[in-house]
Amino acid sequence: MLFTRVILVPMTSKESVIACLFLVVVCGCTGRQQEPPPLANAQEQKAGGIGVQVDKEAPVQEGTIGTLSWEVTDANTGESVAKGESHPAVADVKIDSGDRYTKMIALGSHFSLAVAGVPAAFALKGSRDDMDTTSWDWFQPGEDGKMKEAQGDGRIEIESVDIDGSDEVGRMKFLTDISIDVEQVNVVRKKEADGTMPPKNKWRIVIHKGSVIVWPSLVQGRVTEN
Repeated sequence: MLFTRVILVPMTSKESVIACLFLVVVCGCTGRQQEPPPLANAQEQKAGGIGVQVDKEAPVQEGTIGTLSWEVTDANTGESVAKGESHPAVADVKIDSGDRYTKMIALGSHFSLAVAGVPAAFALKGSRDDMDTTSWDWFQPGEDGKMKEAQGDGRIEIESVDIDGSDEVGRMKFLTDISIDVEQVNVVRKKEADGTMPPKNKWRIVIHKGSVIVWPSLVQGRVTEN
């Protein structure tokens, strides 16, 4: 399989649906996460990167598909919830071949990271495996050929991989810290004793600069290394 540097790519019908959604989001969005229903804190600006910056690309251990340095904080208090360094293998990745073609990897402490979409229009998503959440951080091609957050300053370098004539996100290197907001949904909040509503449960996943992952692909029904 051949890797190529990505700026813009031709799209199949499946990818066109995703790209159209992306264009609507970029052109008409007012917040960072743009998947209905919109987040209550859609206007909230991201906090700066958390933790130690990694100036060089993280080494990839043999038998793994990358190295992800990450930290999760409570978005309401700023307190650290969990952090670590993950070295996922192909078997750790789950791929949903639905309309957004989502590839997901568990980080730890119930939190996961996923990429959804195609090289010219993709989003990073955070989630929890113990509750319903929403999270969308869209990226678009920047002037330097790297992928830039549609509603932020984060930058990612990617390489695409051709699978049966369709381009997919393959290798991904984090050129800056990338923070991804996650909010709990489908939960009933009860008023406090003083009549006020408690804040919504929100978290911020930060993938640190220098992290690298080579996302696998679904080939003939099997998750396959790229």
